[in-house]
Amino acid sequence: MRENTAMSVRRTGVALAATVSAVAFASPAWAEGSWRSSLRGVMEGYGSRTWVDKNTDSYKGRVAFYGCSGTQTSRHVKVAVYRNRQWPVPDVNVKQGNTCSNTTLYYGDVQRGDYHFSIKDLYGRYSLNANTVIVRY
Repeated sequence: MRENTAMSVRRTGVALAATVSAVAFASPAWAEGSWRSSLRGVMEGYGSRTWVDKNTDSYKGRVAFYGCSGTQTSRHVKVAVYRNRQWPVPDVNVKQGNTCSNTTLYYGDVQRGDYHFSIKDLYGRYSLNANTVIVRY
């Protein structure tokens, strides 16, 4: 009986070690970083804060606006995500698309660098409010 108990403890230890190793070396399925904010009365040309994507994962970055409103009604605003470059070289336009009204702009798994988004077109609005802005990278 004692021999079976020792064997069982050994098997449990081996299984636990294998599980811990698998978890430790598995690639993360979550974002490297994120931040949350809101927008009040921004106009075309507005630029967000900068975030640093170290590209330590394969997460596909995204920008999402929720609860959008403005002086005129519209479902979308055109947003562009840029990789910052040293002046006078222009920033790289990584992805451009429409977001707002609970839609998300996915800009992909990008190279290491500093990024920001800019409001490109309000489609007839004079200003934009968004209750929540979420950036994941």
